[in-house]
Amino acid sequence: MIEDDVSLSDVVRDVLMTSGCEEVRFVRSGTEALAVATSFAPDLVLLDLGLPDIDGLEVCSLLSEQLPNVPIVIITGRNDESVIQIAFEAGAQDYVAKPFRIGELGARARSALRLRSERMVRGKREDQLLAKAHGLEETKRELERAVCIDALTGIANRGHFDELLATEWNRAARQGSPLSLVIVDVDDFHKYNELYSHVGGDAALKAVSAIMAHCLRRPSDVLARYGGEEFVAILPDTDGAGACVVAERLRAAVEELALTHEGSRCSSVVTISVGVATMAPGLDRPATTLVSAADAALFRAKAMGRNRWCADADLPVKVIVTRRPWPICPVVRVDPYMAQHIPRFLENRRAEIEGLRDATREGRFGIVRTMGHKLKGAGGTFGFDSLSTLGDRLERAASDEDAVSVLRLIDEIAWYLEHVHVVYRRPAEAQAG
Repeated sequence: MIEDDVSLSDVVRDVLMTSGCEEVRFVRSGTEALAVATSFAPDLVLLDLGLPDIDGLEVCSLLSEQLPNVPIVIITGRNDESVIQIAFEAGAQDYVAKPFRIGELGARARSALRLRSERMVRGKREDQLLAKAHGLEETKRELERAVCIDALTGIANRGHFDELLATEWNRAARQGSPLSLVIVDVDDFHKYNELYSHVGGDAALKAVSAIMAHCLRRPSDVLARYGGEEFVAILPDTDGAGACVVAERLRAAVEELALTHEGSRCSSVVTISVGVATMAPGLDRPATTLVSAADAALFRAKAMGRNRWCADADLPVKVIVTRRPWPICPVVRVDPYMAQHIPRFLENRRAEIEGLRDATREGRFGIVRTMGHKLKGAGGTFGFDSLSTLGDRLERAASDEDAVSVLRLIDEIAWYLEHVHVVYRRPAEAQAG
């Protein structure tokens, strides 16, 4: 109770204790009340509007902000209805007029406490429902991810591949861009299972899929398990020569794993045969046309002795496959589920970051700070933790209006967005979970 008339303390204490309060604290000024309010954590506040230091209405407003779920009952000797109205607008829940009657004070105190109890029960129920809703939403997202992922290898499965291929086929048809497909078959895999058991075969497929997933350089390139020992890679905006480079990169990487295969007809280690097909998609024909062409090329590669790649058509220029090492780039491993979202996410961020240099030179740090905050949140959402860290540093540098640091960070972010190596493969621990 906030009341400067100490003669009321014994009477009020008896009323409140009878109404169910276990502890009653009296303070004599608004300053003291504001100082002890949060540490005392009251369930009910009785507030006399006539305080010696601060206007009671101001105290009511401040307390309602500090204790948003605590009922405030004002006590006033002022009969002006406008004052009562202002008190309610300031956060009061009820009022008692002076000189107050004991029975009325007790009834209003009990009513306020009962309402607080109901609010707490309702709030707890709402929190439980909200937590349940969040849990259901997370479960839904997890199921959506699981539907997209091959349980053995952690890469995209056949169903997700079909969706991605249809999407990329339609996009390439609209934009007039080439679309390439690579089909991979592990050579003599049935013999491998006979020699090393199905457990050994599963281990080999995991190793082969993992190394091939790392061979795809662009965020739009996706590897999927087509079925059994067959894999497919979608390569948007890739011509025939580029697709053949990827095919050789896959073939060489698997061979370099050096997994012993005594039953192979073409090598002493596990190898793959690869078929490559490239088309300019059209909406008047299905995406399966591309699959059939790549499958036919794969058949020729196997007929020619395996451990090689073949393209669906003669290429207009000579294909040069370089074995030079790639530049060191940050690697991000994400669920195949994200393959439909990440390419556009990175493309949009690249476009946005370009305008920040001019904004910095012109002193418009607010724009830069907003972008930093956006990168900090979105980076974590999409699994780019390094981008999230860079966004946080950019936001802080922009807040300090440190132009030199901001420009340096913009360059770092631009480099990251251009060179980040996205691998669509669920981590082993996530698969086990």
